[in-house]
Amino acid sequence: MYCGDDVSSCVIDIGSYQTRAGIQMHVIYIFNRVFWRRLSSKCDPITNGDQDVEMVDAEGENKSRSSKRLVVGSAELNYKRDNMEIQPLFSDQGILNFDFIEDILNKSLIDNLMINPKETPLLFTEQALHNKEARIKLTEFMFEKYQVPAIFICKAPVLASFACGRSTAIIVDSGSKTTYATPVHDGYALQKCIIKYDIGGQQLTSDLRTWLENDRKIEVIPRFGFKKKFQNINGVENFEVSRLDIDGVHPSYLNWAKDEVVRELKEEMFYVSEDQIDDRSLETIKGLNYELPDGQSINLQGERVSFTEKMFVPNEKLPGFTGIQHMIVESIGKSDIDIRRDLFQNVILSGGNTLFKGFLERLQRQIPEISPQNVKVKVISSNERKFSPWVGGSILSSLGSFQQMWMSRQEYEEHGSIMIERKCP
Repeated sequence: MYCGDDVSSCVIDIGSYQTRAGIQMHVIYIFNRVFWRRLSSKCDPITNGDQDVEMVDAEGENKSRSSKRLVVGSAELNYKRDNMEIQPLFSDQGILNFDFIEDILNKSLIDNLMINPKETPLLFTEQALHNKEARIKLTEFMFEKYQVPAIFICKAPVLASFACGRSTAIIVDSGSKTTYATPVHDGYALQKCIIKYDIGGQQLTSDLRTWLENDRKIEVIPRFGFKKKFQNINGVENFEVSRLDIDGVHPSYLNWAKDEVVRELKEEMFYVSEDQIDDRSLETIKGLNYELPDGQSINLQGERVSFTEKMFVPNEKLPGFTGIQHMIVESIGKSDIDIRRDLFQNVILSGGNTLFKGFLERLQRQIPEISPQNVKVKVISSNERKFSPWVGGSILSSLGSFQQMWMSRQEYEEHGSIMIERKCP
């Protein structure tokens, strides 16, 4: 048991695209993915990277790690880096890659938040579907590597419901890779009722990039693939764009950098239609021009809603998927009949992929159409829904009544990492 109302804890929410870490509600540090850079004698120095934050292993610590460097954080992502390969942070089984997690924690906790893990209890978020192996590995790693005094692991949808002040709700969490519909009742995620599909922001970005390159014949150039020079010719101001050599860039890093350009376009120009769209309604969409970083101009009209429409209609790439609204109703239908009315009245949005304008209104309109009669539906969203699990974790860890729920180092030494299964349901 680890008690004390004055305990100052840190909440860490590690996602497939972003990681959020902060000291309860006071400080939050956000950064993007981790990059694995393979070093060789032919590696060029990184230009314009004086502020580079590269986590280098101690010499001789491990031969397999001594030949690798990890680049962590958002400020270092737009530079040309030869021979740097992107590796996934999570395995297909949802297990964190612990070659990366150490560098993530060093950068977020020690370098930026300036806290001592040996003196600070840590609350981690986890995905909705229970993964015993993943949480046991994380528990053992934190106690052995960082000597933390206490740890707690809580499911993201439970924390998202706390962030909105609800103990019973259905959480619609749509992020970079996946979308979950998870009923939460009295602080527990109902495992047998969870609906999950591999559709998220990254799928929309990939589809959009394919369309740009194949249908519009537009070459997407990463930010490090060109340079701009300001010109003033006869009073006319413009930029001269020249291409840079990117032959040494690893395909995985090049692919990521191009996706980032497309992602920015998607987030600025796209929205969700209030109703299901057809070819005739696409013609009524207002066309807008968008300028890519390298100066190429694109006119978008029906595409502004046709790509987001994929989240609400059947998808041939996802057998069984008929739309997020159907995921919600199906998940509620699997829940106990006594809580279904409360779930329909507390549909909570979470995750960055729910930030599209019109997303809430579309669900508010379509869920009643496929729900039992006389059921009141209320879709809830907060301005912080991109960070809902982190906000909920900060609220939870600050409560005096929560302090007895931490798994302490003493409990770890007495019972082992399996104790996390009892302490964190």
